Amino acid sequence: MSKMEVSRWVPRKESPILFSAAMVRAILDGSKTQTRRVVKVQPQPDWTEIAVEHSYERSLATYRAFPGGGTARWGICECPYGKSGDRLWVRETFFKGHFDTGISIFYKADDQNALWPWKPSIHMPRWASRITLEITNIRVERLQDISEADAIAEGATASIVGDNLNFLKYRAGYQTLWDSINGKKAPWDSNPWVWVIEFRRLIT
Repeated sequence: MSKMEVSRWVPRKESPILFSAAMVRAILDGSKTQTRRVVKVQPQPDWTEIAVEHSYERSLATYRAFPGGGTARWGICECPYGKSGDRLWVRETFFKGHFDTGISIFYKADDQNALWPWKPSIHMPRWASRITLEITNIRVERLQDISEADAIAEGATASIVGDNLNFLKYRAGYQTLWDSINGKKAPWDSNPWVWVIEFRRLIT
């Protein structure tokens, strides 16, 4: 390996990420390969361009605006989940049981009707996580720009649109899913910019 190759090598980053029980099941059955998360620093209305710049160390969302007759303004926000090739370990609702045979971990995604005193996913330690994901791509877009194919990749189920019982849309199903998780802080109608994180599940 040359000196140049050594200087450009960056260790793989590993970060935690929260998923609901329903989304964990979708990851496990292979139907969920994307997740959308709100960009922390939202572009202002007059910002005309937004893109993701990738480097060996990180992924950055960069914005710029060109006000009429004014000087171009720039904004930047680093993706907290890393870059392509980095890994995410999934935090999910769980219970740690102490038995004569040792410690056992139970996951709400496997049996939501179980009467264990479930612990919120935010409290899951790394060693208890059973799912590791590898990021394959990161981009940014407006939430409502999600396509039908991407809504399927989000693990959404189809919902009825309007009064036509035969007209089902995964995008409408994703809208319901989004608001059930993010409705208080960033509802669908606010149409925020989001990180679109594509991933594959690592089988260990």
